[in-house]
Amino acid sequence: MRFASWSVWIVFYASVVFTGALWMLWLKGNVSSNFIQGLLFFTYLWLAFAAARRLALKIRAFRAAAQLHYLRARAARGNRAAFDRVLDTVPAVPPEPGDEW
Repeated sequence: MRFASWSVWIVFYASVVFTGALWMLWLKGNVSSNFIQGLLFFTYLWLAFAAARRLALKIRAFRAAAQLHYLRARAARGNRAAFDRVLDTVPAVPPEPGDEW
């Protein structure tokens, strides 16, 4: 996971440098304006996608932490004796073929 995070940042910085180089070429007049605009559009599109993906990962981590908090609160309210009573109603039989470990 950490490698993916670093690789995204490396590509992000490379695209920023690439974008700056494209602007410099366009200002010098070495490349056509339409070509530069097309490349810049896709570079910015990629940057927007990378930012949206990063935000989605942060939201997913936040939701996972909230769910873990909820599960811990439920576990704290639990009653071990009542749980054992429910488990005692389950018959002790061997697993069916294909269900064993």
